[in-house]
This record gives sequence, C-alpha cells and structure tokens, in this order.
Amino acid sequence: MKLKILQILIVTSITFLVLSPVLIIFSIIWQQHIEFIAIPDSQSSNTSLVKNITKYQFEITHTLLLSTPIYINLIAFICHRYNQNKMNEYQKNIEMLERIWKQ
Repeated sequence: MKLKILQILIVTSITFLVLSPVLIIFSIIWQQHIEFIAIPDSQSSNTSLVKNITKYQFEITHTLLLSTPIYINLIAFICHRYNQNKMNEYQKNIEMLERIWKQ
C-alpha cells in the first residue's frame, strides 16, 4: 500500500513536470491577451489595475507551478524516510524481545 502511494506520487509529479511548461506558456499567452484587451481602454484608469492584476496572477501561477512538484517530492521523501525509521525501530524491538525470550 505504501509503495503504491509512493508510485502514485512519483507518477503525479512527473506528469506535472511534463505539463508545467504548457501551463506556463498558456499563462504567458493569457497575460498578453489580457494586456491586448486593455490597450483600447488605455485612457481609463482600469488599464493599470488590469496590468497589476495580470502581473500578480502571472507571478502566483509561476510560483505554484515551480514549487508544487518540489513540495510533492519532498513530502513523499519525508514519508518514506519516516516509514523506514519506524520499521527499523520495530525491527529492533522484535530483536530485543527475541533475545529476552531466549534467555
């Protein structure tokens, strides 16, 4: 079960890494589209607001796209190490009980 969860996390992170360039390109194109729409309304004060919003959305999108696979792999690694340590402690307890039983 633990191995299956780890495999699912690995496949998910690899898929996300493969698709993240597409999402980044889409976000760049979307930002340029929003700016293009705002050009005819350049006389209004909404243009600067739209540019600030799209820039903020663009930065958030990039941050999430770049940090999410790192965090997923970090969590998987930490869970795997925790389970290994837990199993080692369990094995030590079993060995200690076997020694006590033999005495």
